[in-house]
Amino acid sequence: MIIIRNWNDIFENAQSRRFERTHWVAMPNKRGFGYTKILKEKNGEAMFGCWCAIVELASTCKPRGELQSNGIPYSYSDVSALTLYSEKTVSETITFCCNSLGWIVDTVSNTEVIPNSHSSKPTPPVSTSIQFSSILSKDIKEEDLLSPKNVFMFWLLHPDLTTHRKLTKDQQAAIRQWRDDYSEQELCNAVRNYADALDDKNNFYTYKHTIEDFFRKGTLSKPSPFKRFVHAETAPPKKGGYIP
Repeated sequence: MIIIRNWNDIFENAQSRRFERTHWVAMPNKRGFGYTKILKEKNGEAMFGCWCAIVELASTCKPRGELQSNGIPYSYSDVSALTLYSEKTVSETITFCCNSLGWIVDTVSNTEVIPNSHSSKPTPPVSTSIQFSSILSKDIKEEDLLSPKNVFMFWLLHPDLTTHRKLTKDQQAAIRQWRDDYSEQELCNAVRNYADALDDKNNFYTYKHTIEDFFRKGTLSKPSPFKRFVHAETAPPKKGGYIP
């Protein structure tokens, strides 16, 4: 499992520790040795941006700082899909941060790499032993699941949402039906807005949808939950309740 080293000391503060789930992460603004060293790399600017995205991703996990969902560690391809950085950049960033900076701990190999400024050859990345592909239904072709799989993984990042163990054909079809009108990013934005509404105690929207129910097409008497959340930043329903 990929773990951000010293997460609690560096990326948490008195305010964040009060909440089980936060919508921000406290990033240090110190431009020290690590900042200088990573930016001097050939692909340093992309790697530093990817590092920031990895920290943001880790802040959404439970527990925070560990790149996993429901006990399933993220692979490099998972991190790539969730941060939108290429798998090559993700691999380079994690390897460099682990072996040259000590910002990351690799528990798969049971090692915590100490920064070594004299190392010239990057160590090949160690893949996680469990990947998200293992939770897909066996009768679904993975090459047909790029968008549904990414949306499914994004859904799993939010502990307040209904938990699913596998991406089923019904869930796949429910997500795919919006492809002609909405992008993958818009689907994920709707999921995030829905999770934010459930997390907001002042919000009257409390209905727990399954994935297939959330992405269903709506009718006049039964509006689509997805359409309620796809464009709004927080999408709070009006006082008076919601008929699912």
